[in-house]
Amino acid sequence: MKIGPIADARARLNAYLDRAQADGPVVITGSGEPVAVIVARRDDADLETVILSRSPRVQALLEESRESMRTGKG
Repeated sequence: MKIGPIADARARLNAYLDRAQADGPVVITGSGEPVAVIVARRDDADLETVILSRSPRVQALLEESRESMRTGKG
């Protein structure tokens, strides 16, 4: 996994995209802290998974399901 500052990512975005495809996720940092991740898309299902994983609505449904399991209502 590569880690790079945002200024470098801006200047060399194509190289970062190539690196993500070849080697896996690239973490982008701002002021030394992670702010974003570049993940190469393998197929449409992969893209859908990434989008859904960031959806507040889907996260709420998952948490509701986890709570049901914890309380024995699974």
